[in-house]
Amino acid sequence: MEGIHNYYEQQVAAYLANMPHIMTEFDDNEISDIVCIALNRLPAKYYRHSIDLSFYTTSDEQSKIDRQISEAVGYATHKVRTNPRIADNVDH
Repeated sequence: MEGIHNYYEQQVAAYLANMPHIMTEFDDNEISDIVCIALNRLPAKYYRHSIDLSFYTTSDEQSKIDRQISEAVGYATHKVRTNPRIADNVDH
C-alpha cells in the first residue's frame, strides 16, 4: 500500500498555502481542522504516480476539481470561523 496517495490532500494543502489571509487568520490547530473538514467534503481520488493524473485529467475535469476544492475550503473556513473550539476559549 506504500506509494498510494489521495490527490485532494496535496491539492487542499497547496490551495491553503496560496491563501495567506487564511494562514494568518487561523492557528495550526484550526488549519488542521479546515483541512479535515474540506477533505471530508471532497471525493477520494487515489493515485500511485502523479503523472497518471496529469495525463488522464482533462482541462474540464481539472476546472471541476479546482472548483470543488475552493468550495470545500470555503465551507470549512466558515465552519471553523463560526464554531471555535470550546477548549480554546477557556482561560487556563
